[in-house]
Amino acid sequence: MAQPTINLGNRKTPRSFKNCDAPGRYSLATLVGETILNPGDALVFEQFITGYGEGLDIKIQCYISSNVFDNSEAHVLLELGDGGDGKAQWGVKKENIIDDGFRIYPNQYTFDKGTDRERSTIFVDGSERINSVLSEIRLDRAPFTYNLKTKKNIKSGIHYIDFYMTYYNGKEWILNKERVEFKIRNFFERHNKLISWLAITASILAIIRLALIPALQFLYNHFI
Repeated sequence: MAQPTINLGNRKTPRSFKNCDAPGRYSLATLVGETILNPGDALVFEQFITGYGEGLDIKIQCYISSNVFDNSEAHVLLELGDGGDGKAQWGVKKENIIDDGFRIYPNQYTFDKGTDRERSTIFVDGSERINSVLSEIRLDRAPFTYNLKTKKNIKSGIHYIDFYMTYYNGKEWILNKERVEFKIRNFFERHNKLISWLAITASILAIIRLALIPALQFLYNHFI
């Protein structure tokens, strides 16, 4: 599918489908790849925001189980911009991740500026055929692409990242939560093949010691 050219400057309203200004309902939708990692590996995942209707003044607050990511390399790609060929593209801005948590204010678009109807929203129609907003659509990348390198001394076990998305739906403030869990392998899980081979070798040596050597000793004593 061809990537669309999105000219927000020509839009008079953020959405145009039926009931588009009714109180909105939105949720974070996360696509996670590998979630079982070794220390020092990167946790890579994407996030979209799906739904429809009014949604204003969005923020995303994130809390991380402490001391897990390398602050110098962990980052998120976000914001909509020009991909260089006149086409819209997500991920034109890179933000580093602070280890214990961070806050995202997605770039929002202002309509009816200077009037009593002025409003800022990220939830703008991204299709002329269906009621699909931009935050549901992949434009080269997802709206949020996370690459979170873990620390080499991270503790093994289950870790998590909690995302809290807050927005005003025209009637009330709405809070939506999404959790991303991942596991760090312990020493035995990381070296299970080596440990298995060592166990097999030890078993063979035990068989030799307990069975073969006594048999050879018996033959030596009785026939030699």
